[in-house]
Amino acid sequence: MAARSRSLARAQPCLERSRTLPPAIYAWFAARADLRVDEPTWGWLDASLRLAAKLARKEFLCGIDIPTLLASAGLETFVSPESHHRAARLLPDCTLVELPASKHEPFLERDPIRNRWLEAIDRFITERVDRHGACAPSPMAPPPAGMTLDLR
Repeated sequence: MAARSRSLARAQPCLERSRTLPPAIYAWFAARADLRVDEPTWGWLDASLRLAAKLARKEFLCGIDIPTLLASAGLETFVSPESHHRAARLLPDCTLVELPASKHEPFLERDPIRNRWLEAIDRFITERVDRHGACAPSPMAPPPAGMTLDLR
């Protein structure tokens, strides 16, 4: 029980950072130590800084050729909303969703904010499935062992 108490104690600061987190969701996460998010490690920081350096390069963003859905939280404290807008301009196929009342993680927000984000995800996927055909299983036989199938 002591280990669980320490785990919950470590979870508290991270959960408290989200002032918009609904009490029921906060309680749900706080009761599940295995879902906690600890403070960043040096390895996480190193990987984040390397990724930030890549994202700062215009040619990197312009070279991403897959549809991208990007949320821009209005109450963002980690990544500037200007960076979201820059990325949306440079990514060849980007849909930017503005969430003015959201903090950094829209999945952990109050229902109206989270639902708007989930609806945006659903719409984003649905539009692409409709545009490129349904993703139903193909009637053709699977490829032979060791061979990959390119569905582009």
